[in-house]
Amino acid sequence: MKGLELSRRFFREWAFPVLNRAVPELMQKVAVGLIGSNSQVLGYDDELSRDHGWGPFFIIWTPDDMKPEDVQRIQDALKLALPGQFGGVPLAARRKMPFEMGDFAIASIGQARRFLTGYEAGPRSDLDWLTIPESRLCEATAGDIFHDPAGLMESWRKSIAYFPDNVWYKRISFTWVMLGVTAQIRRCVERQDVVAGHIWVSWFLEAGMRLGFLLARRYAPWRKWLFRRLKEVWPGDPRMPDLLHDLAGAASLARQETLMLDVLDILGNHASNSGQITAQPLRREAIQHFTPFNFEGFAVAYHKKVKGPLAQLPL
Repeated sequence: MKGLELSRRFFREWAFPVLNRAVPELMQKVAVGLIGSNSQVLGYDDELSRDHGWGPFFIIWTPDDMKPEDVQRIQDALKLALPGQFGGVPLAARRKMPFEMGDFAIASIGQARRFLTGYEAGPRSDLDWLTIPESRLCEATAGDIFHDPAGLMESWRKSIAYFPDNVWYKRISFTWVMLGVTAQIRRCVERQDVVAGHIWVSWFLEAGMRLGFLLARRYAPWRKWLFRRLKEVWPGDPRMPDLLHDLAGAASLARQETLMLDVLDILGNHASNSGQITAQPLRREAIQHFTPFNFEGFAVAYHKKVKGPLAQLPL
């Protein structure tokens, strides 16, 4: 059983009955679920990822104004009734992991917001949005909420479901700039500089996948899950995941540059056909031995869509 489903059952079959008997009035005020950075939040947990934080677990979020003694009542009720195992998984195994792990966590909604985004009440401006790591937004909006009668957590998650358009345009523009520096792969091909070439290929793989998430309007997760997640959410040309896979394992720099151009053409066509920007040519005249893709054209086209203070920031 996947960890998220195990945790959902842990709450619904064990914790909810306990709390509904002990503190029924408080259960109408709190939210319960599982979000955050663990592999099980995205459903990617397997045998290799069960050494840190895996197992039946949930988080209880309380209103910011809940009295400390009421928070203690919730905690005491759970600790008094805690079983030795659930779903065949000993709870003690979780506590013996390398990191200090409990069987549940309790935090105020303000603490949760601040921990995940840096803002207790949410980002107030486009500039605030730019300060939040995208993987944190992915962690905050993934997983599942098991119980939330007052909408305490779900209302916040809806408010950060995705970037505002202005921030989205700015991030896409900048990611095209990030991709643009990989045009130096052409020089590596001509010099047969394999080490530098691999640096640019690695940079390209990450920036290209991040652009894929942006074009799909989905938050990118932490690095190790970029490729797996992108295969699930990419809405465009279905060849792209295979091309990225082939690029990572290509035997020669020349082949890598060819595959990079194939991926760029897919991203460029997807952007041009989106209706968001003026369609751009895929190629531009190469200068100084750079790969001849029109990176700047796409970066500028998206930057022109940006309004307000973000428009004053350089590409």
